[in-house]
Amino acid sequence: MPQHDTDSADASASVADHAGADERLRAYQDGIPHLSWTASADGRIDFCNRRWLEYTGKPAEELLGDLWLAVLHPDDTARHLAEWDRAMRSGSHYEQELRLRRADGEWRWHSVRDWPSRDADGTITHWYGTATDIHDQHLYVEERREIEQKLRAANEELEQFAGIASHDLQEPLRMIVSYLNLLRRRSEGKFDDQDRHYLEQVIDGTTRMQRLIKDLLDYAKMGRTELRCEPLACADPLNDALQLLGPRLKAAGGSVTHDALPAVFGDRAQLVRLFQNLIGNAVKYRRPDVAPQVHVSADRRNGMVEVSIRDNGIGIKEPDRRRIFEPFTRLHTRKECAGTGLGLAICKRIIDRHGGEIRVESQPGSGSTFIFSLRAA
Repeated sequence: MPQHDTDSADASASVADHAGADERLRAYQDGIPHLSWTASADGRIDFCNRRWLEYTGKPAEELLGDLWLAVLHPDDTARHLAEWDRAMRSGSHYEQELRLRRADGEWRWHSVRDWPSRDADGTITHWYGTATDIHDQHLYVEERREIEQKLRAANEELEQFAGIASHDLQEPLRMIVSYLNLLRRRSEGKFDDQDRHYLEQVIDGTTRMQRLIKDLLDYAKMGRTELRCEPLACADPLNDALQLLGPRLKAAGGSVTHDALPAVFGDRAQLVRLFQNLIGNAVKYRRPDVAPQVHVSADRRNGMVEVSIRDNGIGIKEPDRRRIFEPFTRLHTRKECAGTGLGLAICKRIIDRHGGEIRVESQPGSGSTFIFSLRAA
């Protein structure tokens, strides 16, 4: 008999403790700055906190069970029900961004979360939910997404225009250059020095325009050509580029060495162009009476391969390092170094499309090191 009295007392204490815990939980829910509720194991709401009632402007009885769906935006209902059905069947966490109607009639975006509470046997006994107002953040993200889409569309139109314009301009320029060269041959011994100088200037300007249009077309193509990425040895596109640069390197007395290079994931043709441009620049911007020497090395970092191309050229001043990857940027006169100012811009576009980064470290008079990253294979 005494034992029976003790059991009854323990049971009463347990019930009291449980009731006290529920009261503390509901007091906590009323105090948090979120819409909050609890739901039974079958997902029907059985409690709403004070902020939930104030936000909707409805009494609790109009939000219990499934009645709360009346404050859910009609366009979000199907998405919510599908995800809630998945969470109920799997017993897993629920999370959605939904629009809930405020008391004044405004629909505001909320981050809605529900997670299950289980007993000692793992059976779900309740669900606890919160909704956090993210309306301003959501509108900002949507506005930014729209701006980015418009910018992408504008860039695509610009690239398409540049490609078409460059292609259409090449044909008349080829004809002009052909006739100018014919005129030069036929004028041998007939033009004086001044006339020959004028003719050479016209031919030189037209040839430079051809190079500029070709580079502009290449730059435009970089944004439209589909990448054909594959695992490949980084040394393969490097060696292809060195074959193309062979005559220039030999004429300058230059040499290129490299360490063991890891495999990367990339488009071989574009990586050949990348190495060709960067090593070609080392030959172009070499110091007077100093043979160009280039060394290529690489390190693996966080799933990426960081490739360094170090030369012994004239170097780049600190203020110029920030803008050399911009299109049409030239740091030297045409008499000093020929070029269109698009070579490094093409390099940056190649690396951008591969999801990497490119930068330069340099000391004027002591050479430059171009560093770019590619995904490791």
